[in-house]
Amino acid sequence: MLLVKEYSIRSLRLSPVVVLSNNDGCVIARSNEAKALGIPMACPLFKIKDLVKKHDIQIFSSNYELYGDISARVMTTLANNAPRIEIYSIDEAFLDLTNVWNIGSFALTLRQKVLKEIGVPTCIGIAKTKTLAKLANHYAKKHTTTGVFIIDENNRIECLRNFPIEDIWGVGRQLSIKLKALGINTALELANIDPKQMRKVYNVMLERLILELNGTSCFELEDVPNNKKSIASTRSFGKPIKELDQLSEAVANYVARGAEKIRNQNSYAKAMYVFVRTNRFKEDYYQNSMIHTFTEPTDDTGFMIRTAKQLLEEIYIPNLEYKKAGVVFLDLLPKEKVQTTLLPSHIPNEKLMKVMDKLNNDFGKATIFFAAQGVKHEWQMKASNRSPRYTTKWNEIIKVV
Repeated sequence: MLLVKEYSIRSLRLSPVVVLSNNDGCVIARSNEAKALGIPMACPLFKIKDLVKKHDIQIFSSNYELYGDISARVMTTLANNAPRIEIYSIDEAFLDLTNVWNIGSFALTLRQKVLKEIGVPTCIGIAKTKTLAKLANHYAKKHTTTGVFIIDENNRIECLRNFPIEDIWGVGRQLSIKLKALGINTALELANIDPKQMRKVYNVMLERLILELNGTSCFELEDVPNNKKSIASTRSFGKPIKELDQLSEAVANYVARGAEKIRNQNSYAKAMYVFVRTNRFKEDYYQNSMIHTFTEPTDDTGFMIRTAKQLLEEIYIPNLEYKKAGVVFLDLLPKEKVQTTLLPSHIPNEKLMKVMDKLNNDFGKATIFFAAQGVKHEWQMKASNRSPRYTTKWNEIIKVV
């Protein structure tokens, strides 16, 4: 089992770098150089301003559009070089190397190929199981110059001996506390526990985790990721909103973004949840929400925008300063499992949706959109330090002079 994980941007590899949360509030990602300076996760930006100036720390706003596109390019390259792949997250993938002869050479070549074709450095962990591959990936990132690390029976015990229990894949904070109370502080100590006994005390997942640490594969590769059962599209505003028109515009954009994700996984939504929220630290704090169940499940952006605006009008109170709004699509189900009624009240405009998705995919997001989504988007979250979206925006493409 091989795990590939992206970890930094080549041109900034030797610089301390931090990425900020929505509206440039808190630190949500740090390079190793930034971590070495003692910058903690979730630290508000204003608390480290002196540190930023002193060490010339590079600050970036979240840039989800760029991240998603680069991730897709990396995953495509990986898929073209391996017989089976499971995309685990935006920056991680498991590859099946069952029929690969020289695994170490393959990994080094693959890492160089991704670096050359996409420009993204990666670290690669190799082992017999997913859990050990995750652990090997940690060593590849922290303790090698090649970016590749293999765990086999010659070094497995030593690797487990020095690995903290809380850093094991699948062991969360609460479980690590319980395990430490039993005197289990390292991966090796967990691996030496009777798995059947731990299953009786905890659950089958912990039993499988112990077996995986001992080299027995329990978590198979998932060729096709499971579709989500719900999809949320929410954002805090760059500045408070009072007017219903601007609030409706923001919600319409959230609906459009979520509806596109629904279509991408070939699903329909059975219900939709719309909420609004003011600043929770003020005395006039207000939050409210409404749920609408569709008579027939749908993925039609226009229809869902109209429905969301109706719900919003029900919960909107004039003169309040709204800080956040969002839409959550509920009870998603595959299209092929939808049972239509004899006389449906609404039929999704599939042809229009296909045309919109193709144009936006070929020429960039928001090439075509509904008028209800507006144009100026003055409510958008702050992104003062966002890097250019080189690969998804024509007007931000790299210029060679």
